[in-house]
Amino acid sequence: MTKWRKRTTTQDAAMGPTPASTVLSPEEEAITVALRQHTQLQLDDCLYALQATTPRLTRSALHRLFQRHGISSLPLAADSKSAPKKKLKAYAETQPQLTKMLAAEFLRRVLAALPYKMHKMLTDNGTQFGNMPHQPYVGRHIFGRACDEHGIEHRFTKPAHP
Repeated sequence: MTKWRKRTTTQDAAMGPTPASTVLSPEEEAITVALRQHTQLQLDDCLYALQATTPRLTRSALHRLFQRHGISSLPLAADSKSAPKKKLKAYAETQPQLTKMLAAEFLRRVLAALPYKMHKMLTDNGTQFGNMPHQPYVGRHIFGRACDEHGIEHRFTKPAHP
């Protein structure tokens, strides 16, 4: 009751200290906020730019400052770099057999469906992916030729290792 006796109004009074920077002066705080709003730099980039002039500034102090001023999150830009990434849909087929011709054709269909270029292919040592050392085939395996057509380096896993 004592705290209400000397008041002239019934409005709630502000409790506790007003939030202020313990590291920056009001002028430095205004400059920091203006830098963030004008350049739209990330937190770490702002910290790096300001540490030359304010060496006592820490990352957590800068983050609290941005939170107090409502600029802790940058707005999403409309360019393609910040657009949400599309989820890659899996490409799968079931085949009745494991033959080298089916493997090569499957590779061609997968490469046509991929939205990016494949550089390396890692497969097991099955006969559908390469010639066995004891088999007398002459020339490049058809799966290897399919990789060559698309500029893919074909590699094998170690024998008897998954």
